[in-house]
Amino acid sequence: MSTIGGHLGYKVFDSTLGNSTTAGGGTITGAATYYSKPTNIRHARFLSYLIDTVGAAIAGTLTVEVSNASDEDVNNSLDTWTTYTPVGSVTVTGSTTFGIEIPDVTFGRARLKLVVSAGTGIITARIAEKG
Repeated sequence: MSTIGGHLGYKVFDSTLGNSTTAGGGTITGAATYYSKPTNIRHARFLSYLIDTVGAAIAGTLTVEVSNASDEDVNNSLDTWTTYTPVGSVTVTGSTTFGIEIPDVTFGRARLKLVVSAGTGIITARIAEKG
């Protein structure tokens, strides 16, 4: 397990945060789209995610989405998100652990998007950044 700056980062997907269809909720309850909490990374140069899934027959695709929306746009729900194409998409099946690294951050905010076609379980993701 890798760390940045000697710590594991903080959770952006967590089953204790609430309903899975809201940002940050990590409980997978079947076919749906799940989003992590957005993270302000304006001063980061390097970003990494550590993702764990546990569950029954989870099948889906995970992508990183990025935005350069201003704080005002975010507060007014006017932020727009695009898929970060250098990472591509990661196929998620069953219980697994994997990481995503972004070595050259050029955007202000990031979040994870998990599109599940089937299954139930829990996703936990931690983000770490280095300025």
